[in-house]
Amino acid sequence: IYTLSLHDALPIYRMTTKEVACLAYGIDHVPRDQSEFIKLKMVISKTFSCLEYLYDEDFAIRTLENGTYYWEAP
Repeated sequence: IYTLSLHDALPIYRMTTKEVACLAYGIDHVPRDQSEFIKLKMVISKTFSCLEYLYDEDFAIRTLENGTYYWEAP
């Protein structure tokens, strides 16, 4: 269910893993404290894993530029 929701969140334009994670989880502010920062890191990690799965199944396009992954819907 999570992966399908993340697939629905993929934009038609390129976004970074962090941007997709914030969109999918509704995070709209910079972390205010260490606890929120740790939560954001965990969300980004989970999002990256799901995006990799979508990429492997040809449901997402991944490009690497200057050390940053960008994702978009095919």
